[in-house]
Amino acid sequence: RQRAQRAIGLYRDQASALNRDEETQELGRLVEELRVYQAELEIQNQELNAAQHEISQALAKYRALYENLPLPGFLVDPLGFIVEANQQASECLHLGRSSSLNRLSIYQLFEPESRTALYERLKGAWLGSPPVLVNLRLTLAEGPSMPVDGHILHLGASEGQ
Repeated sequence: RQRAQRAIGLYRDQASALNRDEETQELGRLVEELRVYQAELEIQNQELNAAQHEISQALAKYRALYENLPLPGFLVDPLGFIVEANQQASECLHLGRSSSLNRLSIYQLFEPESRTALYERLKGAWLGSPPVLVNLRLTLAEGPSMPVDGHILHLGASEGQ
């Protein structure tokens, strides 16, 4: 932008000092092109800023929805490691927010009999199967295991499930 402004200034200086010969006319056309490009870039920059603002608002809404779900929710990677857990999941399973989740496998939270079914459903979700409801037995730190229904779906993101 600064270069374009310098070119405009140079053009004005030269135009006033010289007659309108071919070089001056060519320089004038170039300066006009620069003005048009500058205006187009400014419009594109405004549109980009508006789009980024909309995306950040949508992401904030998603984060608030996910965090405040009344049900436990996990995002897992293709290997079954927990990438993220919402507040309800952390509270129900007595997990710390992010420090305890670091490389924790979702399979560790369920009884061995449930792990195979969970593995198959997660694999199917990653391969594009429609969302599925699966009955599992959750292992609890204190007390017996508990039956749970898990809704497994692929969110379309490369990081999580």
